[in-house]
Amino acid sequence: MGRPSLFVATRGRNAIAMSDKTIPLNKWTHIAATYSKEMGLSLYVDGVKMASEKPMEAFQPADTDVTTLLIGKSRTETRPFGTIRPEGTERSFTFFDGIIDELKLHKVALDDKTIAKAFKKDKTIEAPELPERILPSGPKSPKIFRAVNTSLKYYEGWDAPWAIDKSADIVVQFDEADCKFVFWHGTSYIPNWVTENNIWFNNGFIEGWNNHGSCDPMSDKKSKYSTVKIVESTPARVVVQWRYALVDVVGTFAFEDPTTGWGDWTNETFTIYPDMVGV
Repeated sequence: MGRPSLFVATRGRNAIAMSDKTIPLNKWTHIAATYSKEMGLSLYVDGVKMASEKPMEAFQPADTDVTTLLIGKSRTETRPFGTIRPEGTERSFTFFDGIIDELKLHKVALDDKTIAKAFKKDKTIEAPELPERILPSGPKSPKIFRAVNTSLKYYEGWDAPWAIDKSADIVVQFDEADCKFVFWHGTSYIPNWVTENNIWFNNGFIEGWNNHGSCDPMSDKKSKYSTVKIVESTPARVVVQWRYALVDVVGTFAFEDPTTGWGDWTNETFTIYPDMVGV
């Protein structure tokens, strides 16, 4: 929820100090946290103490022989907060998506004045060098109605794991407007109309069901079972075929036949016309 918090393991249960203040996006924030046997936990945001907690049990240090120091990554796989259904999302590691600068560890708990002084010393109004997260729909139309194969890039950290070649995606461009019809691997090729000011809209897809939950192309986050190809691209029309499997988030098919091992697949054919009408 954007609120900084400090967790400390104790011999009874975990102790936590959590701020009521959320950290803003795309802005530098100074965070400090301290623990001492006498004072307990304290959490500071931009030099001001925002939360404190005095544990009932003693602090329990980690076993350094089996526990490594992790920065910017969760130690265990967990489901994200706020999922619609308990089984609707696979467990995964969580990574810090931002910039951490001047990380310091001290052998003693710093006092309020020292932390406030450190914030004033490092305070800046400069914006961090974070790229904008704009869904990719390709370059502006060259005022030609056509379908083109391309590979759409989102941002470096998100693109890195994908084994994507030069022609992974399909973009339909129009001659009289800079609107587009986009089949992007980042949406498992679920097609979207994209307006000239980059608003994305889709009409949905076929959905199945199994004991684990919903089965559809949206659950195919790595596009293992979803493919597209240009069937026709002429001045009269563009035809694109989209084939996808009805799978859940762990890759299990809907209504899988116990004899053949085959589950449900869908083939959709899209015919798009120069006047931005699609069937």
